[in-house]
Amino acid sequence: MKVIWFTVFVQFRCKVFIMSILIKIRMEFTVKYYRKSTITFILLIDMLINNTHNYLIKVKGVVNMAPRSYEANEQIKDERRNQILQSALKIFTRKGLAAAKISDISTDIGISYGLVYHYFKSKEDIYFELVDYAINSIENVIEEIKREVDEPIEQIQQIAARVLSSIENKDTSGFYYVLIMNAITCEAAPISASKIIEECMNRLALLADIISNGQKKGQIREGDPMELAITCFSALIGLASLKVSGTIKTLPDSDILMRLF
Repeated sequence: MKVIWFTVFVQFRCKVFIMSILIKIRMEFTVKYYRKSTITFILLIDMLINNTHNYLIKVKGVVNMAPRSYEANEQIKDERRNQILQSALKIFTRKGLAAAKISDISTDIGISYGLVYHYFKSKEDIYFELVDYAINSIENVIEEIKREVDEPIEQIQQIAARVLSSIENKDTSGFYYVLIMNAITCEAAPISASKIIEECMNRLALLADIISNGQKKGQIREGDPMELAITCFSALIGLASLKVSGTIKTLPDSDILMRLF
């Protein structure tokens, strides 16, 4: 914006200066020649100034002089916030909460250290927002498949297949499952860890409910539904950890997990 006002100011001062010179030399020319030359000269100078103004805009990257709309500003903020979260997800998974630093995130995405704090109060805020998203994603998968599939045994098979597919094909899905495991055992925030365990158990209760219905229909073997749900979830987290670490290149088929049931 400063560049724009500066170029406008230069335009005005140049035109005033040019006009003052023309007034001083007006007696040296005939009226006819003076009018013709003055108009031509002014047009040429004006074109030169405008071209200089446009060049400065391009050099400085000022493409649109109009202020951004509220919606555009909010979109930019959302994109930056998501960029911070995605970078933090991989850093937390690799280093853990205690060892990770805000500077690791800012360096990774090429922004200033202080800008991260514009969006989040602390690294703990970033961490637990990611964990909360991961836990809610599990619930969303379970609820969606329950609406799409009727039989309990097929619901479990579809849940396992959906989770394994997301870990296999997406860059960040596996990191979320590893993050949940790290958060449960996180020594840096034991109080929050206990809350995370509680939230995980609430989501696993949804899976246990499916297992219980399958047992009633004779589709799933006998056993404590919650224990079976925890066993299945633990297996998925373990596979996600192996995939993220590069220990295994491909994940097993969901049919292997179904042997638990």
